[in-house]
Amino acid sequence: MKNILFLLGLLIALLLNACSFSTKKEIKFPVVEQVSFETVDSLFLGQPLTMQIFDNIDLYISDFHEPMIIHYDLDEKKEVSRFLNKGNGPEETLPPVILSNNSLFNNRLYTLSKQSRNLGYYTLIENPISYTPLFRFPYFFGNIISFDKDRYLVHGFFEDDSHYYRILDEQGNEIQRIGEYPDFLQGEKDFPNMVKVIFHTVQFSCSNYRKKIVSTGPYVLDIIDFSQEITDSSIQRIPLAKYDYTYTTGTHNSTEIKSGFVYGSYDLASDDSYIYLLFNPNTDKNEGLKAEIWVFDWDGNPVKKLLLNRSPSLITISGDSHIYGLVLNKDEMYEIVKVKI
Repeated sequence: MKNILFLLGLLIALLLNACSFSTKKEIKFPVVEQVSFETVDSLFLGQPLTMQIFDNIDLYISDFHEPMIIHYDLDEKKEVSRFLNKGNGPEETLPPVILSNNSLFNNRLYTLSKQSRNLGYYTLIENPISYTPLFRFPYFFGNIISFDKDRYLVHGFFEDDSHYYRILDEQGNEIQRIGEYPDFLQGEKDFPNMVKVIFHTVQFSCSNYRKKIVSTGPYVLDIIDFSQEITDSSIQRIPLAKYDYTYTTGTHNSTEIKSGFVYGSYDLASDDSYIYLLFNPNTDKNEGLKAEIWVFDWDGNPVKKLLLNRSPSLITISGDSHIYGLVLNKDEMYEIVKVKI
C-alpha cells in the first residue's frame, strides 16, 4: 500500500511539474546543419538595436548608445553616413529608434522612437534623405510593423484589455484588437498584462507575398494571416521552448527567467520563403553554447536548425539569400558577417 501511495504521489508531482511550464513538446528539426559566417567588415558601434537591409546592398543599423542610424554599403564595403532627425519638433524624433520596412514601400525605412513613441519613415531614394512623421502612440508599446498598404500591427501594453495586439490605420486610429496573451505557464493567465508584455517582448517581420506577419518573443512564435479578415483564428501560435519566470510590479516593472531555462529567441528575419529565428540555447547554468538560427516555413513547420560558429547580436536577410549579422569581437568592434543559406 505504501508503495502504491508513493508512486501515486510521484506521478502527481511529475504532472504538476510538467503543467507548471509549457505543456507542448520540444520542437524537432528534420535537418541540423553547421554553418560558418565570413567577415565583411568592422564598424564602430555602441549597442546595435535593430538592422534592416534594402536592395541587397544598403544596410541600416540603429544604435542604442550612439543615437544615430548607420548606413553601410555592402557592395562598396564602406560606411556611407550616419543620420537621425533628433529632437521634439514635428519632423524630428528622439533616439533610440526601432527600424522596420515594408516590401510594398521599398524606399521607406520606418523608425519608431522608444522614447517619444513617434512613428515615421525616411524616404531613402531622396537626396538628402527626408523624414515623414506619421503619428504618436498614446500608450506603452512593444513593437510595430507596417503591413498591407496602410495598416499597422502593434504589440504593447493595453490597460484593462485581454488582447495581445492592436491593428491601426494610417492615422494611428485603432481598427481592431486581436489575440490573447500567451499562457503556456500555469497561472500565467492571471499575471498582470504589463508583466506579460515585458516578458514576451516581440519582434515583427512580414511577407506581403504570403500575406502573413510573424511575431516572436523569446518563447512564443505567432504567425498572423492577413489574406482575409483578421480574427483571433488568424493567429497560429507555436511555443518555442519551456519557460518559467518571476516578476515585480510597482514603480519599476520587471521580469526574470528562472534558473535552468534557455534564454530563447532574441532576433528575427524573414523572406517570402522562410522565417529565421536567432535563438540562444544557453541557460544561466551553461553559457558556453553558440547561437542557433531556427528556420520555419510560413505554415509554422520546422525546416532546419543552423548551428553557428559565432553568435551575432542581430540578423537580417537579403534577397539573394544571405543572412547578415553583427558580432562583437575581442577588440570591441562590431563585425558585419554573412553566410549563404
